[in-house]
Amino acid sequence: MKITGKATILAMAVTILALIIGTGGAALAGPKSPDGFLGKPWGAKVSDFPQARHSVDLGGGYSVYVTPADLTPLLGSVQALSGPRLIFGQKGLEKVYILFPGRDYQAVETHLNQVLGHQTPLVYELMNGQPFFGESALWHIGKNTRIIL
Repeated sequence: MKITGKATILAMAVTILALIIGTGGAALAGPKSPDGFLGKPWGAKVSDFPQARHSVDLGGGYSVYVTPADLTPLLGSVQALSGPRLIFGQKGLEKVYILFPGRDYQAVETHLNQVLGHQTPLVYELMNGQPFFGESALWHIGKNTRIIL
């Protein structure tokens, strides 16, 4: 998986909802307010998430933290399998991954369509400089935030 830039999410037994940013300061607090995730801006420091617990180092200066959160604005009635995974790099918070059961994919997609409008189909993505083909749904939120399902 490429840590910087775009990412493609595979739907298998577990589906991942990814909140991904470019190189700006937008973020996601709720689906329609692209100014922070959990009320914190992209680029926030780990210390800005006092309940976050270190999960793993990914190398290249990237680390994953897990934190409790109310994900109802993003998932609707679907329960996440764990707290969101916050990806921190040298620029602070860069990405967020949310895991939920694959059987709930349609419910999450329907919920996001209701709160964000219809998505853009995402069929082709570059991963590590190589083309990757798969089906995903993409929503652009603000200038620098994308949601990929």
